[in-house]
Amino acid sequence: MKNGFGIGAAMLDGNGFASKTFTANKATTGNMLNPKAKLMANKNTVFVWQCSVAGTHGIYTRVAKAATTRTTSDYTTNVSGIDVRLNTYAKGLVADPVVTALADGSAVVAWASYGQDGSMWGIYARKLNPSGAVAGKSEFKVNQYTQYNQRKPAVATLADGNFVVAWISEQDAQITVLTCMRACIRRLAFPSRMKSRLTPAHLPAIRPTSLR
Repeated sequence: MKNGFGIGAAMLDGNGFASKTFTANKATTGNMLNPKAKLMANKNTVFVWQCSVAGTHGIYTRVAKAATTRTTSDYTTNVSGIDVRLNTYAKGLVADPVVTALADGSAVVAWASYGQDGSMWGIYARKLNPSGAVAGKSEFKVNQYTQYNQRKPAVATLADGNFVVAWISEQDAQITVLTCMRACIRRLAFPSRMKSRLTPAHLPAIRPTSLR
């Protein structure tokens, strides 16, 4: 990195020892933070992180294909050439990216975005195709309740091929934040014929589970 923090990664051998280290990000300007990595069903590896450059905040991804030869400096073959930005909303902060791999070889990335849902922090997500290409024209909103903060997302794949997103929701302003945090869980599915976008009809209602 020429300026700021970068994303380093290491290949592990069968004994859990690092055999090679490399750089996951292509850009060399700005601070790359909160990295996550996931092995996809097709053996590709997807990396996600948040980045801040000159006051602009983004969620980025880069995919290393299964046949990639990794060196001590960077990928050398069969890797997406640039860091791909996932968030199209650029008016506020974005943070805490998480990623899960789906059975069809694709992946889903979720993150927290400030101000995008019309209130404070909200939860957004986007799908990656098995090749690592971004699906759809923009991210979609996961949370239906938008007042106050929806933050700290987590995402996991279900046995039926769908996925679930969970996050902290501050839904009771009249009491302290400590006691009003709820774990909101929303199960999502990509219809088999859906290629580019999600509509509200595809998103089931949220059933919050209180942590009190």
